[in-house]
Amino acid sequence: MHAAGGWALHSPLMERCFVGSLGYSKCCRLAESAWMKEVLQPMCWEQRDANFENCCYFHYGPKIRGLPYQLEEAEEAEFELPKVGRMRLRQHPQLNLEFWPAGWIFARLVSGIPEAQRLADAFGWSEAAEALSRLPHRRPLRMLDVSCGFGLSTIAAAAKGHNVTATEVSSKLLRIAGRNVLSNGLRGVQFRQWDVLKVPHWRSAQRFDLCLLDLTHFNIFYRQKSLGEDVSGLSPPIGQVLPIVVRHVRQLGGCTLMAFAVVESNGRRVIDERLPEEMGYSNFTAALLAALERLPEESGHIDRRRPMVSPLGWLERVGWTPPIFYHLVLW
Repeated sequence: MHAAGGWALHSPLMERCFVGSLGYSKCCRLAESAWMKEVLQPMCWEQRDANFENCCYFHYGPKIRGLPYQLEEAEEAEFELPKVGRMRLRQHPQLNLEFWPAGWIFARLVSGIPEAQRLADAFGWSEAAEALSRLPHRRPLRMLDVSCGFGLSTIAAAAKGHNVTATEVSSKLLRIAGRNVLSNGLRGVQFRQWDVLKVPHWRSAQRFDLCLLDLTHFNIFYRQKSLGEDVSGLSPPIGQVLPIVVRHVRQLGGCTLMAFAVVESNGRRVIDERLPEEMGYSNFTAALLAALERLPEESGHIDRRRPMVSPLGWLERVGWTPPIFYHLVLW
């Protein structure tokens, strides 16, 4: 975190940082680019003491200060992950994709499960601490990384010795993730091309201990809807998607603990303060939690688990992220 004592010192300032329509996801990306400095940053900071350093600074790597982070052509992204070290990742220049916070949050989780358990207990998230304590501690975990992207969380888990199966709907992305795993000196990761909305054509020999499910690409439904745009051609909302995904994971062999990274209830500030309180990204979180609550009843399975949502600001307080309005949800 920032050398001047961390984000706790900036909490009052954070209330004034993102008061306009741009928000963290635009103002805190591409910090090194000339266009960002000359054009976008003057539009972002309306308060005299609000600037990139005070509002965005968080050390993801040597050059990466804010997420989302987009690679320039042939550029290599370097992430510095505690307990793992430096990870180097590339993407395909034609894809023009970005690194988003969910991958980093999952990487922090899988790189230190005992530490995550301790932090959950220390900061009042006791139900998550108990759930994490039930994961095996004397053997490598069997992990499923759904929508692994460029492989950030996959590499973090493999570097800690866990047995990882990583999936992506895109064969091109899957090849990039595979190259990134190899370039970081790792072996043994299983890659599977899979659309989570379709019945899997493969099976796991054993039940997974931990599943990382990055389903935020379905969030576009809520984003478009909140802006009053047509959603008829988009993927169905998460309430319809989640039972399908969970059913397919069960068909693969099941999962003891599932993890989701979602924008928290006040996350509308990432889009636009002028949106009504019930609109925007917060709808995605609410719909995900409601769908998780309904799952046992809808699926016919006797399943007593309930979603465990990290307390407001927990990811910031434990040093995993800057204040970017995210929750970690365990189920």
